[in-house]
Amino acid sequence: MWGNDAASLREIRSATPHNRARLVRVGGHIAGFAISGAALDNGYLQRLSVDSAHRRQGIAHDLVLDSLQWMYERRLTAAFVNTGVDNQAALQLYDRLGFVSVDDELVIAERRLTG
Repeated sequence: MWGNDAASLREIRSATPHNRARLVRVGGHIAGFAISGAALDNGYLQRLSVDSAHRRQGIAHDLVLDSLQWMYERRLTAAFVNTGVDNQAALQLYDRLGFVSVDDELVIAERRLTG
């Protein structure tokens, strides 16, 4: 779904010991989804995606709030999310919802196994 196949969605969900996926449907079609996770005292918004035809309609906002409510009910003490530094829409959304940047750097490492 939007760059994720079933295997990658399972992998995302398995990254934390506890997780939950939510879908938003519009007219019988999936318009957006969020995968939230919990490990120790921390919550993670592991994946948030809204179909391009349904953006700017509040779906992402509602999915983030739903994720934060799930984390609150689990009595987690912090919620984390990451996004691309150039994803202005997401950065503005997270800012409006009270997220603040942390002095940390996400490092992605890759090792090619072919050729």
